[in-house]
Amino acid sequence: MWYPLFLIFIAMLPFSFALNPTSNIDLPITRLLVPIIFVFWFFGSLLKKSVAVDTRVRFFLLLVFVLISSFSIFWALDPSFSFRKVLFLFSAIPLYFVAFSATTKDEKRKKVLIVLVLSGLAVSLLALLQFWLQFFIGIDATLSIIKWYIPFFLGSSFSDLVLAFPSWLVNISGKTVLRAFGTFPDPHLFSLYVNMLIPISLYLFSLTKKRFFLIATVIMFSASILSFSRASYFSLAAGGLFFVYTSSGFFLIRKYFAAVVLTILLAILIMIVPNPLTSRFISSLNVNEGSNSGRIAMWTTAIQGIRENPWKGVGIGNFSYYVDPEINVRNPIYAHNIILDFGVETGTLNALILIVLILSPVVLCFRKQKPLNLALAVTFIIFLAHSMFETPFFSIRVFPLFCILLALNNDD
Repeated sequence: MWYPLFLIFIAMLPFSFALNPTSNIDLPITRLLVPIIFVFWFFGSLLKKSVAVDTRVRFFLLLVFVLISSFSIFWALDPSFSFRKVLFLFSAIPLYFVAFSATTKDEKRKKVLIVLVLSGLAVSLLALLQFWLQFFIGIDATLSIIKWYIPFFLGSSFSDLVLAFPSWLVNISGKTVLRAFGTFPDPHLFSLYVNMLIPISLYLFSLTKKRFFLIATVIMFSASILSFSRASYFSLAAGGLFFVYTSSGFFLIRKYFAAVVLTILLAILIMIVPNPLTSRFISSLNVNEGSNSGRIAMWTTAIQGIRENPWKGVGIGNFSYYVDPEINVRNPIYAHNIILDFGVETGTLNALILIVLILSPVVLCFRKQKPLNLALAVTFIIFLAHSMFETPFFSIRVFPLFCILLALNNDD
């Protein structure tokens, strides 16, 4: 019973909608489904007298990380800023137990990965539709359509906040362009979600030899590129370099040498010929550009906060309060770096634990160089690289995906 529910959950993950019990409360459906699925899994496992529990180091690292983060509420500058963050972490962690148990057998693991890729493909197709629609009916008309349906996915209160701090548009070479973002609140989280699934899709292609997964990879990659997220470009480059660094990467390069050469030539051509993608990428090197200077300012403030509170931090969720005590609890101020965020909020030790946790699949890849291990290692390299510019842990879509892939039972 719980396994089909889990598959349904991951299929609808990028399309999860929010209920609104009151006008000021958004209740994502995923927050309700996780405990329900967990209860079905737990009692179903008890009836079978077989409760699968992960004994790998990563599981204990995750528990310690969550506990330290949660305990920081006791010395937080303002505990009210911490409560929602702690509640979010504990509402998502049960998913780890379910995901580990759901992937103990090869066939079930394969189904989980296929459904995940299908979900990424579906939201990528929607994002591409959003992007290309602006060239047929105009940006204003496209935005009107998006503003009509986006509250269904984000919730009325959160969608108001997103509209107050828009990141859907980007100025490239003096021209305003609508970015691809699907059902996500911003293009950065969208691109991270699909980027994490690209290595999984390539793994399924190598496993099944079905061109469908290769096509899905191209579609997800295209949607990610059209998000115009520079963090996405950086993370894809980091993941690609890691893949090439491994022996498997060199083997595949030799096997598909012609395709690799064509890809490199195409990349060089894109860099030489002026185009929106090149302009967007080059702008990331301009420290005076608006979003770049803003990130640098937040990094500087976070580092100062770590120096002042190196061991305890200011309390989870309290970086925005540290920046401005008069700020509203829902204001989206963060350090734009997951390590700095948790370092300033929960202490340097917890930030170090987080780094080791994210890199644990990479360590396994070097210990056991199997195709799935390599795919997961690339995925978490992508996650870490992207997180140097964002803090995606509190996304109702990205963090569950993180937990599912981290829990994947591939250590056999």
